[in-house]
Amino acid sequence: MEPSHATQLVYLSVVIPIYNGGSQIAESVKKIIDYLKDQSYTFEIVLIDDGSFDNTALELTKLAENLSCVRALFNERNRGKGFSVRKGVLASNGDYIFYTDADVAYPISQLKDLLEWLQTGYDVAIGSRAYEESRFVLSPRDFRYIFQRHLIGRIFNLLVRTLLIEKIRDTQSGFKCLTRQAALHLFSKQIHNDFSFDVEVLFLAQKLGYRIKEIPVLVEYSGGPSTVMLLRDSFRMFWEICRIKLDYLRGRYPLT
Repeated sequence: MEPSHATQLVYLSVVIPIYNGGSQIAESVKKIIDYLKDQSYTFEIVLIDDGSFDNTALELTKLAENLSCVRALFNERNRGKGFSVRKGVLASNGDYIFYTDADVAYPISQLKDLLEWLQTGYDVAIGSRAYEESRFVLSPRDFRYIFQRHLIGRIFNLLVRTLLIEKIRDTQSGFKCLTRQAALHLFSKQIHNDFSFDVEVLFLAQKLGYRIKEIPVLVEYSGGPSTVMLLRDSFRMFWEICRIKLDYLRGRYPLT
């Protein structure tokens, strides 16, 4: 069906944070719209420029001007992925709120699986790269990088399960969907602005009794630019896990 006007209440909001992604965002939005326009529900796409210094702001402005289903939000400076996703989620109009990465590495057709689980009574549905059934499509030249990233991710998630979140096998995939009630409740309590926000939101979801479903996913790695620096971000993420734990012990999260 035709994309909805962004000022209307819609069935689905798609939230995408972007940092220096001006070269790819138009194609990514096209992929998403090409899929969603054939669905039976209304939708909007909320794009957030996180203080990029390339042409991202210009590209987002053009998309919002030319497509009635697209809204563009702008951070005055680089604030972090967590800040940007929170900004987009809290500005969304959808009954269901889905967020993903600007490169659309997870084929958008898999969104139907997340929505189906939410419609059965789950509050949060997330893609997981840790399942045996999950699959990766990549060029041989990218194998070493993806292997290292996957290995570090598995170690990181082991630490997360030890210190914070039980049972969740992959907290960091960029493929998550929540009911509106859960999304607004959880993101209104989120205080960390960087990559650790995924852990924080899922930690809060478990503490507040929300039902979480993980599903296997297909990941198509394009080999394009990434904002993830493996070694640096791994140390930083470990520190952020400790900070989330300390914030919880200090009572910074009102669990109501």
